[in-house]
Amino acid sequence: MSITPINDSYWLVPGRLLAGEYPGAKTKDEARRKLQSFLDAKVDFFLDLTEEEEGLEPYAHLLEEEAMARDRRVVYRRLPIPDMDVPTTERMLEIQQTI
Repeated sequence: MSITPINDSYWLVPGRLLAGEYPGAKTKDEARRKLQSFLDAKVDFFLDLTEEEEGLEPYAHLLEEEAMARDRRVVYRRLPIPDMDVPTTERMLEIQQTI
C-alpha cells in the first residue's frame, strides 16, 4: 500500500497508520476532494494537532458530511499543539495514547 491519499502524506504502517498535512483547504471543494481521498484509502480516524486560532479552514463538518454520504463512521479528535512549539510531556503522552 504505497499509494497515499494526497501527495503530502505517507504510510507509517501501510494500511493502518497514515500521517500527513492538514486535510482542510482554502476552498470547500478542494477540502472535500482531499477528504474523499482519505476516505477512499479507508482512513477512519483523524487526529488534528492544530489550534483553532491558526487560521486554517475547519474540516470536521465536511468530513462528517462525506462520511455520512458513504455510510461510513469516522472519528475526529483535536489535540492541539501550538504552532512552532513543542508539546508538553502530558500532551505528547495523550497524543501517543490516542494513536
